[in-house]
Formats: sequence, structure tokens, C-alpha cells
Amino acid sequence: MDKKELRQDPIREKILSALSYIENNRNALYGIVVGVMVIILVGSYLSTTQKEMDRKSSLSFGKAINNSIAGDKDTSVMLFQDLLSEGSKEVAGSALVYLVDYYLSNKNFEKVDSLLNLNIDITDNVLQSKMYAMQGDMNLDKKEYEKSLEFYSQAAKINNSIENHMMFKKAVVYYEKEEFKESKEIIEEILAVEDLQYDVKNQCEKYLFILNDSI
Repeated sequence: MDKKELRQDPIREKILSALSYIENNRNALYGIVVGVMVIILVGSYLSTTQKEMDRKSSLSFGKAINNSIAGDKDTSVMLFQDLLSEGSKEVAGSALVYLVDYYLSNKNFEKVDSLLNLNIDITDNVLQSKMYAMQGDMNLDKKEYEKSLEFYSQAAKINNSIENHMMFKKAVVYYEKEEFKESKEIIEEILAVEDLQYDVKNQCEKYLFILNDSI
């Protein structure tokens, strides 16, 4: 290859052009490299921080559960309350379900409403179905029957394992509304289910006995 051909070599020209671009745009390229490094470091930091939060949240949640089992409700409630704002997303949702259950059992509907207004996400369908069921119970106590029916339906929709139980609760709602025929129809539909849960069967049979005297 003579000197003229060497000067016209396309590969050589591309290499020289690339080197020239790097030389002329060195600062910009350094900025890009630094930017990429910052993104990697920040991502690594956030991942490590999230793992540490998950670990601490799990430990605090375990302590709260242990205190609850031991009968120290005050300490348990305090720990769960802290987890609403300081815990990981999953643990905060679990803590919310526990607190709603606790205050609902004490008929403290005002506190339950304030907790629900926090709009904390519940990522687990089983826990979310429990929350819907509890909201249905609360509305039943308030005699807000239509809301109660809707929450029971939502609970059954996302958790098939409690469908029969939610149907029974809906039958109770109709009974409270004195719509005895509708209540009885639901009870009979539940009792026709094969392999019906023992506790649900007992509850249905008791209500059916009452309903037969009411119609």
C-alpha cells in the first residue's frame, strides 16, 4: 500500500476521526463517565439502604407481634404505629392491617378512619382481603349496609379461600336489613357447597334455623 492509499484508508480515517473527537470533546466525555458512575453508586446505595430498612422493619414487626402475643398491647400498638411511617412498604401494610383490627375490635371507628386515610398500600392480597372484610364489618356496625356488601364482595374477589365466609357475612347483612328471603337464599347456596368449611357450615345452619322462624 503506497502513501496515497494509506492516506485514503477508510479504517484509518475512522480511527483518526474518533481520536480527534475524543480529544476535542474530552470534558464532555468525562462528564458522561462521571454521570454513569454517580448513577451506579446512587443505585447501589439505595439498594443497600432498602435492604437495611427491610431488615430493621422485619425485626421491629417481630417484636410487635411478640408483644401482642405476650399480652402487652400498648407496646405492640406503639411499635406497629411507628412502622406505618418508618417501616418498609410491605411491613407498613401489615402493620396497618393489625392496627385496624385492633381499633375495630375496640369499636374505635374514628381511629380506624384516620388510619385508612393514610392511604398506605397493602401489597399482599390475603392481607388486603382481610382489610376489606374488616371494612365491611365496620360498615355493618354503622348500618351502612350497601358499603358493607361491597367490601365483602371485594374481599372474596381477591381471595377465593374466604369466598364462602364473605357470602355468609353478606347473608348477615341482608338479615340485618330484614330482607330475610335474600338472606336465606344465600345461606342455602352456601350450604350446597361441597367441602364447606366446618365453621362456616355451623354458622349457616344456626342462621338458617333463625331465618325459618322469621319468614
